[in-house]
Amino acid sequence: MSWLLLALVPFLTLLSVLGLFGSLGVNTGNNLQSLGIHKLHAIEPNLPNSKSPMWVFGTTLFILASLANFGAFGFAPAALLASLEATQVSGARRAAREELEEGVG
Repeated sequence: MSWLLLALVPFLTLLSVLGLFGSLGVNTGNNLQSLGIHKLHAIEPNLPNSKSPMWVFGTTLFILASLANFGAFGFAPAALLASLEATQVSGARRAAREELEEGVG
C-alpha cells in the first residue's frame, strides 16, 4: 500500500502546481485585462479592447490558467486544491492595491 502512495506523490505534486498556477493565473490575467482596458481607454476611448496588447496577454493568461485549473480539479482531490484557492484571495488583494491602485476594504 505504501508503494502506491509513493507513486502518487509526483502526480499530486504536478496537479498542485497546476492548481496553484490556475488560481494565480486566473487572477493575474483578469487584473491585466482590467489594467489594459483602463490604459487603452485613457488614450483612445473608442478603440476595441483587442487593440491593447496587455488585454490580449491577460486574456490568454486567463484562458490558459482556467484550463490548468480545470485539469487540476478534474484529477486531484478537492481537499488538496481548495486550500490552494486561498492564494487567489491574497493575490486579488495585492493586485488591486498595487497594480490597479484601487482601495481594498
